[in-house]
Amino acid sequence: MKKLHYILLFVPLFFVSSCEEDIKGCSDLSAVNFNPEATLDDNSCLFDSDGDGINDADEILGCTNDEACNFNIEATDDGDCEYPENGFDCDGFVVLDIGDELQGGILFYIDETGKHGLIVGSEDLGEFMWGCYNTTIIGADGTELGTGLQNTLDIIAGCSDSPIAASVTLAYEAKGYTDWYLPSINELNEIYLSVGQGSEIGNIGGFIDNWYWSSTEDEIPDAAYCFSFIYDAVGGNHREGMINVRPIRSY
Repeated sequence: MKKLHYILLFVPLFFVSSCEEDIKGCSDLSAVNFNPEATLDDNSCLFDSDGDGINDADEILGCTNDEACNFNIEATDDGDCEYPENGFDCDGFVVLDIGDELQGGILFYIDETGKHGLIVGSEDLGEFMWGCYNTTIIGADGTELGTGLQNTLDIIAGCSDSPIAASVTLAYEAKGYTDWYLPSINELNEIYLSVGQGSEIGNIGGFIDNWYWSSTEDEIPDAAYCFSFIYDAVGGNHREGMINVRPIRSY
């Protein structure tokens, strides 16, 4: 029997490797850290879209105007700014003085909070009846500051006469403001003392030396209270009397 002889040949294996390694870096031409030598992008690109020297990733969007209510001292990029309403600060406090123009009229009263008050119109509306003689009006009996609006609404609810003092004030509009009404008797007195003939700063409101209707009913039937801007006096007059009208509004 013949023997078979096997010859094992060992062939060396050669592995070919590159002599150059990839250079990692940013390969985006628009990036601030573009690396022209980079052969492998490593997602490290940084951008400065507005050219302010701050990378987009580090920008803080916010209001950069220090006069705005929402000013952000850390903001690097302009965002929406919020400003106070004219005549008020960012906390809602009025920054004007009695006698200054505000929201379509003249500021004549600021309450204890500093955020609310009363404004009187800058013009008379003419002479009108109080209205509804021989008609019972339910309500309209408020005398204090802050009661004029409800008085006026009570008058209109119980009286269909037109035009009357209450209706012309509700229909009044000045500089876009339409929420005017007839003042109560104490509101009229405050007007006289703050911006009328009895004021230390003078008759800023330009009131005539005559009587003005209030929205307050008199205890005497078919009468209502009015206030004299010449005598500094409260009086009662029958509702059919033609008396001056000046509107007010609250804020």
